[in-house]
Amino acid sequence: MRTGIEKRRLSTLKVHECDDPSQSLLLSLEAVLSAYGRCVPRDELAAALGDAFLLTYAAEARPGEQWNTYGRHAFLESAARLYGLELRDLHPPDAAPLPLPPPEFEDHFTDSYLPLVRTALDHEHPALAWMGWPAPQRAIWGVITDYDPSRGECLGRSIYSGGRTVALAAAPVQIYTVQEYRETTPPPPAIIDVALNRAAAVLADRLPVKYRVVTGVVALEKWRAAAMEDSGADWHSRLVQSFVTGRRRAVEFFRLHCGAASADQAAAVEQYAAIFEEQVQFLAPLARESNGPAELQKELPAVLDLIIALEQRGAAVIQ
Repeated sequence: MRTGIEKRRLSTLKVHECDDPSQSLLLSLEAVLSAYGRCVPRDELAAALGDAFLLTYAAEARPGEQWNTYGRHAFLESAARLYGLELRDLHPPDAAPLPLPPPEFEDHFTDSYLPLVRTALDHEHPALAWMGWPAPQRAIWGVITDYDPSRGECLGRSIYSGGRTVALAAAPVQIYTVQEYRETTPPPPAIIDVALNRAAAVLADRLPVKYRVVTGVVALEKWRAAAMEDSGADWHSRLVQSFVTGRRRAVEFFRLHCGAASADQAAAVEQYAAIFEEQVQFLAPLARESNGPAELQKELPAVLDLIIALEQRGAAVIQ
C-alpha cells in the first residue's frame, strides 16, 4: 500500500523556472530529488552532474540545438545514484533517433517505451525525458509525472511549464525512469572526487562518442571560430550567460569544499577554483544586458582566446 507521501510525490513535483535551456536537466534532476525529500545544494549537484563544467557542441544537431543541448546527460545515472536515485535508461544514447526522429519513432515509443514509463508512474516514480516538449523549446529535459489515457499523452513539467503540468508534443528521444530511491550519505571527499573526475573528462573532451558532442577546449575553439563569423547572433549572448553560470557554480563548489578535500585532492581543487574564477572574471562583463550585439562582436573573440588558454590549463590539472 502506498503512503500519502508517495501519492503526493508526482502531483507536487515542481521544476524551477529558468530561461536557459542548458539548465533543464540540472533543474529537472533537482526536482526529482526534492520529490523524494532529498535536498542537494545546486552548486554541488551541478558539479556531480558535470553541468558546472559542460560546454557542449554537437555538429550533427539541428540549427539552434548545436550548443549546450546534446550530451548534458553524460553523467546522469552515476550522479543520481550518488544521491540515492537508481535510474533506468530506456533508450541507449547511441541509439537515440537524432537529429530529427523519423515519423515511425512515435509508434516505436508507444509500443516499446511508453508501457515502461506507465509502470514507473503507477509506482509513483517519475521519468526524466529529453526532447518532445512543447514550445518554446522542444530540445530540453523535463520530468514526466502523469499519463492521460483518454488522449494518449504523457504529461509533465519543465523549466518552461510555469509550474503547470503540460502535455508532451512528441515522443522523447531519451528517457530515464526512476526505479527506486534509498537514503545515501556520500562523504565530502567522495563528492569532491566525483567533481574532479567530471571536470577532468569535460575539459579534456573525453566524453564517450555515444553522446555526440565535443567539450572543453575543443568546444571553445569551435565557439571562437563561430564568433569570428557571426558574433552578433543572439545565441552567443546566451552561451556567454550559460558558461558563466556553470563556472560560477564550479567556483562556489570548490571554494566551499576545499576544507574537506583530502591531501591528494587539495591541489586540484585549488587549481580548478582559481582557473574557473579567472574565466568568470574575463567573460562575466560580456554577460551584462547592457552589452549589445556590436559590443559583443567586438570583444568576444579576444575574450575567448583568454578563456581557451585557461581551459587548456584546466585540462592539464588531472591527466
